[in-house]
Amino acid sequence: MRGIDAVRARRSPDLTCTHTPLSARHSRTTGRRYFVDLAPSGRVHARSRWPTPAQATLFVLVLGLVWRTLRYLLAFPLWNDEAFLALSILTRDLAGLAQPLEFGQIAPPGFLWAEWGIVRLLGKSELALRLVPYLAGVCSLLLFRHFCRGVAGRRVVLVAVALLAASFYPVRHANEVKPYAIDLLVTLVLMGLGWRVWLEPRRGERWAVLIIMAAVGVWCSYPAVFPAASVAVLVGFRAWRERTPRVWAWGLTYILVLAASWALMAVTFALPQARASAWLPGLSTWRGAFPPLAHPWRLPWWLLEVHTGNMLAYPHGGHNFGSTPTFLLVMAGIWALWRQPRRRSLLWLLLGPLAFALVAAALRRYPYGTSARIMLYMAPAFCLLAAEGSIALLRTWGRRGLRYGPFVLAGSLALLTAAWVVTDISAPYTRRSDLEKRRLIQQWAEITSPGDLWVVFDGATPLPQVPEMMVSQWVQRVADFRYDVRSLAPVPVWWEPDPQTVALLHGRRIWFFVHHHGCARLYPGARLAAYEKALTARLGPPVSSGPLFVDGAILVVHVYSP
Repeated sequence: MRGIDAVRARRSPDLTCTHTPLSARHSRTTGRRYFVDLAPSGRVHARSRWPTPAQATLFVLVLGLVWRTLRYLLAFPLWNDEAFLALSILTRDLAGLAQPLEFGQIAPPGFLWAEWGIVRLLGKSELALRLVPYLAGVCSLLLFRHFCRGVAGRRVVLVAVALLAASFYPVRHANEVKPYAIDLLVTLVLMGLGWRVWLEPRRGERWAVLIIMAAVGVWCSYPAVFPAASVAVLVGFRAWRERTPRVWAWGLTYILVLAASWALMAVTFALPQARASAWLPGLSTWRGAFPPLAHPWRLPWWLLEVHTGNMLAYPHGGHNFGSTPTFLLVMAGIWALWRQPRRRSLLWLLLGPLAFALVAAALRRYPYGTSARIMLYMAPAFCLLAAEGSIALLRTWGRRGLRYGPFVLAGSLALLTAAWVVTDISAPYTRRSDLEKRRLIQQWAEITSPGDLWVVFDGATPLPQVPEMMVSQWVQRVADFRYDVRSLAPVPVWWEPDPQTVALLHGRRIWFFVHHHGCARLYPGARLAAYEKALTARLGPPVSSGPLFVDGAILVVHVYSP
């Protein structure tokens, strides 16, 4: 190989792995791409004081892991969206989790089963409930780095990993009792395995692992069917090109097993949950999450709005075109990949899930675009494409921009990560009122004797089905209060029992909590008055601590002593 100074055998198809242009050669035997440095032998760059891209990538990776771990250990109080789901996990057995969940929640069975087992093993604390999402967040960042190293150059890997490490929503949802972090992890697993099959389709063990993980993944993540279907198209096209019966058999097996596993999961879990929560698409939260098919002239504006909004908030962004810079970088990355024919298959792997997600949104089966959490499975694609676009733009600035630009971008993202760490330490809560409610119940738990009994009246038993239920503050307060009581109570808790079954025993006190959730229209004041009268007639006059005002709600505690 005359005139060649160095040969780098890597799987990456990026042509910017070194400081000079590279040319790619393809091995027919292994499927690997070899990148050749064509710089003249006399040009030797002096050793730079800058770290190598690999060292810088490791630094931002560790910083991202530190942020995720610190936020987990700070144990933010559960806020309403977490409490909605946590209550079903705390109060039901495994069979009960197969039934529609409380508060109209929708969650895949694999996530529910894992949470149920952890809670029974480690307890009801915030740390126990968030352990599964936290581990998924950590594994996702590590796996993302591994995936990027297999499909992109070192500078792209640096910027992409720094971008995911510094992004707010992947960290937030890796520390919440919700399945969104699992969506991200399962997508990364399927994308990585699908790409490995694309590179070497004749290796049966790769097909077997992909088939198993796809069949299991759709039980752990509802939107996992979108990347799984995208992988099906990719490997199906590969099998068609190979024209080998064995590869065709593997491809057909993947499609059939994926379809059968998803159909079984949908019939037994997803569809019953969806039927019980059929009112959810009508909420103001989701009204903009479905394409306006009834008004097709509005579709282009809708597409622009959702793709420049919170959906692409990496590292941060918002609605009303708040994520436009990231959108433009992603578009630049798409153009950079499209210009390289050998990498167009990677472009489909990254963006293919959006096609299936749009179909699901058009059928009003899954929301699209209005929130980063429901689209968190697309975070790897958006971060990698934004990194590709950044490097493509830096390349237009010449060698110096390409040499130092990625480090400047990664350093800026590292500073943003450090700022997020400081913010979390200074304010370890989603809402300060959540902290206050938890502190109050902890105080009462500390002065409760072992033989006491807690009786609770919150005016939402049974919970009324009303429009806007999930976004109403009163029902959020109900969920928060119920979780705090269930997780912190040191004694048995009775929820609005028959007053005739409540008795004072020797050395036993009755703690009667009345939670006025703040919605006078839906609060049963007459029922509460009758309940208090019946308790007083049976237990005698209480010693009351008086009303406490927390987050717009009133909490009254009565203590009955023998």
